[in-house]
Amino acid sequence: IDFITVTSTGNASDFGDVYTGTTQYSSAAGSDTRGILYHGFSGGHTNIISYVTIASTGNSTDFGDLTQAKSYTCSASNNIRSINAGGNDGTGSVNDIEYLNIASTGNGTDFGNLSASTRSKGVAGSTTRIVMGGGYTTSKVNTIDFVTIPTSGDATDFGDLTVNRTSGALASSTRCVFGSGSGSSGNSNVMDYVTIASTGNATDFGDATVARDTPAGTGTATRGVFGGGTNVIEYITVASTGDATDFGDLEETTQNVAALSSPTRMVMGGGNTPSNINTIQYITISSTGDTTDFGDLTVGRATYGG
Repeated sequence: IDFITVTSTGNASDFGDVYTGTTQYSSAAGSDTRGILYHGFSGGHTNIISYVTIASTGNSTDFGDLTQAKSYTCSASNNIRSINAGGNDGTGSVNDIEYLNIASTGNGTDFGNLSASTRSKGVAGSTTRIVMGGGYTTSKVNTIDFVTIPTSGDATDFGDLTVNRTSGALASSTRCVFGSGSGSSGNSNVMDYVTIASTGNATDFGDATVARDTPAGTGTATRGVFGGGTNVIEYITVASTGDATDFGDLEETTQNVAALSSPTRMVMGGGNTPSNINTIQYITISSTGDTTDFGDLTVGRATYGG
């Protein structure tokens, strides 16, 4: 586990180790104070959950176990509860949703089920509702589900994406935008959106500047940024619609990056080019331009959570 101070630059510092060893195809979510790590794949699919206290350093600590071993899950949180949904258990996609209370420890608790067994869904939402769109069952799908975070129960059908695909997703407090992704017949440049508090089929938002496989997406309440899949970074104004605008370029074409943001800066780290890289780079969200070198991860890696 590495950490950076978002407002500065420099190489990443060692935070500690994931307590069970190497892991990939993991997902991460958490609160303002605690990061939750769903371990994914570690020589086999795992059910392990661990956590870190963000403000300190040290190895991750055992939180508990999911009800079954799986990877390629999607995860999201408000400051109280973390939700983990879908994934692949080694025999195929699964439909289970589990939750945990972030401030405590313990095994995942059954929340309900997705409308269909699905992995690699795009996920974003508000502090009360999580929206999960697209993904893969035995082929790419366009299904959107949602759950109300404080209330357990099966996911409710929200509507459909405009095309079948896995997807990157980002959200303001009111709108969730799904961008690009791997579609049924290759990479897609389609962006569509939903209003989080309502239900209904997604509406066309506009086109990405380039078709790409599952980009990393994040941003502020007003501007969303997608990066990775190619070397292109692009941005949208979340509250309006229209084609994405070129923001600048990553240092090189990079797949499977991890991204996170403060209210002012987006940081993207790692990925494969196709070999795993240790590069960290950042942009200032309110401006445009190529990424600036932030420093290096302690080891090159891809498909991890931030």
